Amino acid sequence: MASQSAIENLDRDGVPELNPTNWPSWSFKMMNCLEILDLWEYVEEEPHMLVDEDGNLTIESQELAKMVRKARSRILMRVSSRYRGVLKHCTTAKQVWDKLESLYKDRSQSQLTHLKRAFNNIMMEQGEDVDNYINRVANLVDELNENGAEISEAATCTAIVAGLPPSYKHLMHILDNQTCTFTIESVRNSILRFDATESLGKGLSAVTVSTQKPKSKKFCSFCNKYGTPSRNVGK
Repeated sequence: MASQSAIENLDRDGVPELNPTNWPSWSFKMMNCLEILDLWEYVEEEPHMLVDEDGNLTIESQELAKMVRKARSRILMRVSSRYRGVLKHCTTAKQVWDKLESLYKDRSQSQLTHLKRAFNNIMMEQGEDVDNYINRVANLVDELNENGAEISEAATCTAIVAGLPPSYKHLMHILDNQTCTFTIESVRNSILRFDATESLGKGLSAVTVSTQKPKSKKFCSFCNKYGTPSRNVGK
């Protein structure tokens, strides 16, 4: 689930602020934002500027230059001020985009690899609450999706079940053999029902043992004792 700080960090177009690890999602959202504003073409390719006899931009080129500045400004609005020093010599939208891509694309890929490894190896900790465990998985999925991984709900459910401890092996076997499509909520409910059933079963076993009456022993009139085997009478 997305954190409150992450939600607050989105602008009106849903573009997050660029950071060292979110290049895949940031670039995708920014590209679509620029497309909507009819500005992406000025990022994809540098427009060809024409000058008149006096060396000034033609009217048409002045309009192109204006659109380039708008595209550049739109990109910089979602870049933290601490990163803008490396962009001060980038005068066009394409130059800004290319510079950001060279700086953050590889770093984001490394972060994505780390997150995928964590997702594939996530385990429920001993004594951990079910909801806390599922929230940990969900938060990790949010991070992966923010980095361009696109983890489906089905894959999330598979990870949740695979990370259960051996005490849930019976439940895992049941879920693995189901043909229906699972949701995170249905998997959560299955785990909680299993826990409740297990607790009830242990409680009933304890009650049965504690209330079980001992076998009555017969009184031997010869020995004046209880429980003397008949074969030992008179010995």
